[in-house]
Amino acid sequence: MSEYTLRVGADKPTPGAIHLGFSGHLDPPKSQSTGHGGYDVTMIGDMLHVSFGDGTKTWDHTIPGFQSWYAEKFERKISLGWGVFPDDAEVIFLYDKADDYFGYALNLDCDWCSEWGTSPFWSEGRT
Repeated sequence: MSEYTLRVGADKPTPGAIHLGFSGHLDPPKSQSTGHGGYDVTMIGDMLHVSFGDGTKTWDHTIPGFQSWYAEKFERKISLGWGVFPDDAEVIFLYDKADDYFGYALNLDCDWCSEWGTSPFWSEGRT
């Protein structure tokens, strides 16, 4: 996670943006600029900016309290995950493994279906 200037649009630098990471498909199309595939997730205050692959698909989603939640977790690494529902709706999960995998599920196909809760990845770390 690093602080950097995100460029949204032609000439609109966004100082204070914090890059949270990449998440998505096992073999996604790669971005020309970053060399990464899947979804690129950036936090700007309480807003998440998500872009896919080459940036032709983007989402902005405001989550009241997200920046405060992130600030509490800053010393620990926030994990990102990706999932798809049977109806093909894709979800990006942002969660804290040390907090029983609690975090936020950002539904890319239905933003009002996004919610706080426990990540489905919790079973990976439990014994």
